[in-house]
Amino acid sequence: MELLYDNLMYFENKILPYYILLYTAKGVIVINPLERNLKHLTGASHSKYVSIKNADAQYFYKQVRNKNIHLFHLINKDKYLNKCLDYKDLLILSKNMCFVELFDSLLGNPQLCLYAKASNTDIFDTAYLHFKLTENYGLYLGVIGDNESNYHFFNSIIQSIENPNKYIVKKINVSKIKFIMKEEFIEENYAFYLSKRNQND
Repeated sequence: MELLYDNLMYFENKILPYYILLYTAKGVIVINPLERNLKHLTGASHSKYVSIKNADAQYFYKQVRNKNIHLFHLINKDKYLNKCLDYKDLLILSKNMCFVELFDSLLGNPQLCLYAKASNTDIFDTAYLHFKLTENYGLYLGVIGDNESNYHFFNSIIQSIENPNKYIVKKINVSKIKFIMKEEFIEENYAFYLSKRNQND
């Protein structure tokens, strides 16, 4: 199955070359997509296979890029074919199935909302969300701030079936989205929306 590789190629061609700027009333959320983000976005960190789960994120990207890792290295092929995947495998599969749909939704119609944990046991650790409501479920793309700067990154994809609006708390109006090639970006030209995690401010 080439789904994992196809998602990487989409990410590499449409997302990675750019800084993605989301304009808000409090400044610009500057997202710097990195190759290492792909491991979390595709759910590889949830894999039951230790070699995949513990793989360095940069190494993981290169192995997928070279077609040495595919989806059935992340989930159980037999259970997939027999339609009896367990929770973690379904989680990984859902991330990959909605990968392109969710990024296309962000790129075409950005709507972010502030994130607040529903409980202390909530494992969805992110700062902002892009949300897409489909007929049967809610899709979320997580954006998280850096610990040492005011840049942000894509860090997770969640599909919520039982409660599609589970993570909607407070909306941030995004007036426009802009893409700038990384080599052309001059950070002094922008008023950054500060990262909540930045320990250097």
